[in-house]
Amino acid sequence: MQKLTIIIWAAIFLCIFSRTHGFCFLLQNRNTLGKIAVTCRLPRTLFLLGETKRLKHDACAMCTCKRNGLYCCSTRGPLPRNVPAECKVVPAPNCDYNVVKTKDESKDCYTGRLLVTKYRHF
Repeated sequence: MQKLTIIIWAAIFLCIFSRTHGFCFLLQNRNTLGKIAVTCRLPRTLFLLGETKRLKHDACAMCTCKRNGLYCCSTRGPLPRNVPAECKVVPAPNCDYNVVKTKDESKDCYTGRLLVTKYRHF
């Protein structure tokens, strides 16, 4: 369990502080008594061996169940830095982020123009 916690925190760290687009991580299966795992699990999600699914909470991440565990990759870009206090960061449907006005999320933070695309919250 401790190893899984370290892997999850490492993935979160990479997601937040990475300056490259995307990241991948492996959540290892815990085999009991030498049995070969035929499923992988995330909270409320079951994967059969060889199955690939897009994550429900993040459409920019895909996971594949392999014998050694659940291998996941995200194509979401790095978080914007130095966001003004009157603005906030929201995920964009193109797997990037929008910086929008806090009081009017339909407007771009820097230009004040209406955003062309809709976005969704996690």
